[in-house]
Amino acid sequence: MKDLLKNKSRMDNNTFKVFVDACMIEVNKKGNTPTSHFNKVGWENLRKHMKEKKGKNYERKQLKKR
Repeated sequence: MKDLLKNKSRMDNNTFKVFVDACMIEVNKKGNTPTSHFNKVGWENLRKHMKEKKGKNYERKQLKKR
């Protein structure tokens, strides 16, 4: 249980909006959801977008727990 809490990132409302916007870009404009989830390219783009906009490196595992 402790490891789950350690890996989960906490986002304020502004950061969460940036994350949701990035997800929408991947789904609607780039098509990086071949099924019901993001592919590797989609996840990497999300990580890059978050780093660019918020200046923080998020791990894929942290973003998946949103």
